Amino acid sequence: MRGIGLSRYRTRMLSFSPILRPLALIAYSLNDSRRILRHLLRHRGQLQEDIVAQAELRFYIACLTSPIFFWRQYFSNTPPN
Repeated sequence: MRGIGLSRYRTRMLSFSPILRPLALIAYSLNDSRRILRHLLRHRGQLQEDIVAQAELRFYIACLTSPIFFWRQYFSNTPPN
């Protein structure tokens, strides 16, 4: 679930022009944060026992952190000028 979530940034940004990508990033980040909060509230006492709820939470967290992961990978693989 983590790997799928981490690939979301690149997939999401394909449909936006470069000028609109910062606005899309903000909108998606707010939505992902909302999904994490809603998930935590919905599954308060069940996260220790429910493996499906754990997997969903990992997916949501990975979606939220996918831009950071993408940019860190991009700059670490870019050769210096």
